[in-house]
Amino acid sequence: MYARLLCLALLAALTARAVETPIEIEDILLLYRTPGGLKDAMPLLVDHTSRNPDDWVALQYLAGGYQLAARKLASANLPENDAWKMVVAAFSKSESARLRAKGESDLKAFLMPRTTILRHAGDALLRLGREEEARAVYARGVEESVWTNPLCRPEKLFETDTALGYFFELDEVLINGAAEQLKNAIASLDDNILNQTEYWRIESSGLHTTNSWSQLPLVVNNRRSKVCNSFPDACEPFMDPTWLNAAVGQVKLSKMIQGTHVRPHAGPTMERLRVHCLVSGASPSSSTFIRVGDERRTWQKGKCFAFDESCEHEVHIGAVEGGERIVLIADVPNPFLSWEDFVGATADGDSTIVRSGWEELRSKRSAKTEEL
Repeated sequence: MYARLLCLALLAALTARAVETPIEIEDILLLYRTPGGLKDAMPLLVDHTSRNPDDWVALQYLAGGYQLAARKLASANLPENDAWKMVVAAFSKSESARLRAKGESDLKAFLMPRTTILRHAGDALLRLGREEEARAVYARGVEESVWTNPLCRPEKLFETDTALGYFFELDEVLINGAAEQLKNAIASLDDNILNQTEYWRIESSGLHTTNSWSQLPLVVNNRRSKVCNSFPDACEPFMDPTWLNAAVGQVKLSKMIQGTHVRPHAGPTMERLRVHCLVSGASPSSSTFIRVGDERRTWQKGKCFAFDESCEHEVHIGAVEGGERIVLIADVPNPFLSWEDFVGATADGDSTIVRSGWEELRSKRSAKTEEL
């Protein structure tokens, strides 16, 4: 009920009437950035941009507000297309005004990252089925040097070793001993945790629309979730000091039933890689797969793989054993980062274990590169 009311409030903001007394744009943008301030800032932004159609920075924020509203609507299974169209319209106006102003603005202190702007616009076009236009926006990011690949769109670009494809084998991303911990974690997942209903939650970020994708967090940002109180064995392998946890990331179970389609999207960071291990629901069907970039993989019992979550990916679940597919997902620090960036991406900081783990993975990577 709360989600529905929030979405309706956001919709009201999208179509708000002009305010009687204009407010300084700096104050509006500060309100926009304040937690919980979006609902109040949006009608003020609508009014300001109607009075100041050449304020391209304000138009960027308007597009961002519409994007947040569209995602809320999608997560509540409410009509979202009009909001995505508003994202595209605000982006187009902003780009035209920015070009006329030659990139000059008195609001330089409030500029949104270029990556964020291009992600908003491209994702909106993709949601509207205007793929060719979306690909052109993503390609613009490469032309402007905010990305190196239009299919990989992190908010911040880090220098990494040359990546050979979008998928990685487990021994390329996990230090010695960690793979065994993964096997132990999967072995500890009995029917009691898989079949309980208290902790599973429907995915709510608008990436699917059929309520057929549920998630059960075990560890979030290196902290145990509530389910660990009832099922400590499921979480313990990931709290061991030899397991390199991502500073910002999750270990969770992900359950999808037949017919689920996770929309194409790119994660915000390349500081972590995402590991998938099949728990149940093997499928011989070519209609069940994950696509990352321009490569596909299927899940196989007893096997795991990793991929770069900042690269565009989507999931299709066709025929699977038992009617549902469950995978264990674990985020790990990206070992292809420089040492300084790798330390920042781990939850454990600069320690002997972290340093030796990073050096071990780099050595493996160098050996594999030389073989190729």
